[in-house]
Amino acid sequence: MHMFVDESERGSYLLAATLLDPRLVQRTRSAMRELLVPGCRSLHFKTEKDSRRRLIVSKLVQDGHQVHLYNGRGPSEQVRAVLLERLAMDAITMGVTRVVLDSRDPAGNKRDRHVLSSRTKAREAGLAYEHLHT
Repeated sequence: MHMFVDESERGSYLLAATLLDPRLVQRTRSAMRELLVPGCRSLHFKTEKDSRRRLIVSKLVQDGHQVHLYNGRGPSEQVRAVLLERLAMDAITMGVTRVVLDSRDPAGNKRDRHVLSSRTKAREAGLAYEHLHT
């Protein structure tokens, strides 16, 4: 299983992770591309209207995607580290083999890698993780 993670900061820090069978990645990307507004290259809830958000979520639910939410309050980087650690432990338990995080600035990516390598057993469990630009 692959896990794709996005974050939001609106009063609290939220990591949202969806699980996806690697064999369904291309089909899911195609389904998401069909939801793009003409001229747009990506979907992002931050810029979508509520009606579009509901449409996107309903498509994901219809396709049976499983989502896990991790929420916390406090200083962003500290909370993110705790949530990322929990997410990694859950990913290992669920048999996830790859975690994909949105790329941040180089320092932020480095902090994430440090948390995953030093505070979890990700490597020992065979959990690969990477940051991708979206």
